[in-house]
Amino acid sequence: MVMLAHAPGSAQTADWKALEAEALKTLQAYIRIDTSNPPGDVTKAADLLASVLDREGIPVKRYESAPGRSILLARLEGSGSAKPILLLHHMDVVPADAARWKRDPFGGEIADGAIWGRGSMDMKGIGVSHLYAFIALKRQKVPLDRDILLMAVPDEEVGGGAGAVWMRNNHYADFEPEYILDEGGFGSRDLFVPGKLVFGISVAEKKILWIKLTAEGVAGHGSQPHDRNPNDRLIKALARLLGEPLPAMPFSVVDTFKTRVGTLVENKFNNAIQHSTISITSLRSGVGEPPKVNVIPSPPSRRHRLADDRAIRD
Repeated sequence: MVMLAHAPGSAQTADWKALEAEALKTLQAYIRIDTSNPPGDVTKAADLLASVLDREGIPVKRYESAPGRSILLARLEGSGSAKPILLLHHMDVVPADAARWKRDPFGGEIADGAIWGRGSMDMKGIGVSHLYAFIALKRQKVPLDRDILLMAVPDEEVGGGAGAVWMRNNHYADFEPEYILDEGGFGSRDLFVPGKLVFGISVAEKKILWIKLTAEGVAGHGSQPHDRNPNDRLIKALARLLGEPLPAMPFSVVDTFKTRVGTLVENKFNNAIQHSTISITSLRSGVGEPPKVNVIPSPPSRRHRLADDRAIRD
């Protein structure tokens, strides 16, 4: 892949240590902005990134797909002999249960040779790497044969409808890249094959099928169990689902990958890219809020079922 072209000796020398220190400081500030999704408000994070780019004299175009859903797009202009490369990352993160963390998930603390915080990997860390690579190109005045774009989006953790998808549907002409570097665009010496540096290139996406199961039965008191408890039915159904062998088939993309890099180490990441998988991600049951522990739940009322149906259709 041709990333950029420049004449030998035409670019200025970078102070990489100083750039590293700047990037680390920015990443700490970025992590300290809680962009948990839900609720997914990224306004302050977008303000931070925009301020860094403004300081460098790099114009930033800002879009608002919905309240609290800011999108940033910055551009370094090239000769136009090729279509742009897009450096893309998302600003939102999944929620963090601070009680399960050794350190504050929104503290951005440096300890034990690492930076601690929600989003340090997924994907504020990658975003800051993109940001300072972008800045380095500007500072060094590297001649480019194509535009280099930097985009920061919201909403990825809940599907991207108000982020990357919205930009594609509404403003694709503003960026229209040939290549995109985004999540997963980094190398690892241990993730795929121990001790072997591997950079992954996404050529396909694993598809998702969301399934919602609702069990109905007869309510009652927990001290008087019976054979029509909806929870029992649901648990048995899930056990059957998990006990079914998943269809096996060759995946040509994965086979090519293994041919190129070697036998993959056994871990949950490599398992997921080689096999179809099932994950039970949420269970909800009970009567009352919080649910009463001594009551066998009743089936949802018709009014609640209709509300669920409308939510699914919407």
